[in-house]
Amino acid sequence: MIYDEVKYWNSRKNPNSASEKSTKKHISFIRKYIQDNKYILDFGPGVGRTFSAYENLNVKVEGYDISNKYAKQVMLKSKSLNMDFNLTIGNEIKDLPYEDNAFDCSVAISVLIHQKPNHIISVMKELVRVSKRVIVVSWYEPVRSFANLNKIVNSNEYCFNYDYPDICKSNKWHIIHKHIEDKQIFFVYESRDK
Repeated sequence: MIYDEVKYWNSRKNPNSASEKSTKKHISFIRKYIQDNKYILDFGPGVGRTFSAYENLNVKVEGYDISNKYAKQVMLKSKSLNMDFNLTIGNEIKDLPYEDNAFDCSVAISVLIHQKPNHIISVMKELVRVSKRVIVVSWYEPVRSFANLNKIVNSNEYCFNYDYPDICKSNKWHIIHKHIEDKQIFFVYESRDK
């Protein structure tokens, strides 16, 4: 079966989940890097699992997702936290409908892992195009080979192992922060031109 992201995420019965411990780490990491930001793109917000990161901050959050499957849940979550939130559902992940530097930062938590190998670089380029800084948490297992990215490398459907530091280096993006923990990479990158 060929992986079509739009069809897959609109037909999937249950959203991805993470342990409470992982979610707390993700929220803490996001909060560390969104201080003093006013306009944020949450790329692939799903059900709003990490929305607590924006709680009690004076921020406007734009969500962009390719699936409307969980739109009602994510809107309810944003309302429960009194967030200034708007959700855009689109079919494109390589060409986002925003102007250059429209956002102070973009947040992509457990989303880049699901991008097809022929899209990962263009998606990362789009995120850095539309925002000054990109905050990422993704599955990362450097002990596995990155040579054949077309293979699914864990038991979850359509999860791909990418060498994010190498992608950033190849595209001359500056990594502000990087650490690896529990087979996840936490990193922040930006264009050197900004």
